[in-house]
Amino acid sequence: MELTVKFLNGKTYLLDVNPSITVKQLKQQIESRSGCPAQHMNLAVQNGSTNTLEKEDWRLDQYGLKPGTIVTVIITEPKPMQVFLKNDKSQTRTYEIQPGETVTQFKQKVYQGEKVPTNQMVLIYEAKQLEDGRKMDDYNIQANTTINLLLRLRGG
Repeated sequence: MELTVKFLNGKTYLLDVNPSITVKQLKQQIESRSGCPAQHMNLAVQNGSTNTLEKEDWRLDQYGLKPGTIVTVIITEPKPMQVFLKNDKSQTRTYEIQPGETVTQFKQKVYQGEKVPTNQMVLIYEAKQLEDGRKMDDYNIQANTTINLLLRLRGG
């Protein structure tokens, strides 16, 4: 079925989709056409009243979408979140991380607060070491959770 996807800035796309795909899959198709990250999208349709497509695992036909439906894309700016960092002295400090922030960028913030050189830091979240160059999002870090800071011992 063909859907019209409309952004608030006026851009419009026609998408030919299977009614049995999920909202998440629809967002991914919109992302591939528009370049807008799927995780920043909220989708709404008007069929008498405005309905938001909140359940990403629901199929389009479960929402009653029909050929010709206009799907409005509302872009949401992701909000920064607070995380806790427990250092090697068992002291805990609060840091703010931005969506899309890299581990390297976070280490720079930690350096400002802890005065530990970034090359001596080992950051652990849920038993996984956070790797430079990767995004904090890659580790599914949630707000108000704790990241542990260990120090890399220098040989000599």
